[in-house]
Amino acid sequence: MEIPSPQKGQVTIYSKNNCIYCAKVKTFLKDNNILFNVIDCDDFILDNKEQFLTFIQKLIGKEYRMFPMVFEDIMKPLNILQAYNNKC
Repeated sequence: MEIPSPQKGQVTIYSKNNCIYCAKVKTFLKDNNILFNVIDCDDFILDNKEQFLTFIQKLIGKEYRMFPMVFEDIMKPLNILQAYNNKC
């Protein structure tokens, strides 16, 4: 199963169902009129969790296992907490 990469020029969220933080990030982006693309990762994790984690590690250059994973552009992680704090 091929895992989609973040797309150039848009915000991409790697998300899981029933993830409270994923829902909060999506709400924050919607409330701030920021367009985004969601990649549901449940199937990737069920199919081959290690492959998914390796994909993310190669994408950002370090091990990362928390959701959501938000990218502002190709291979540029978005610090959503910093964006949220700057807004408040």
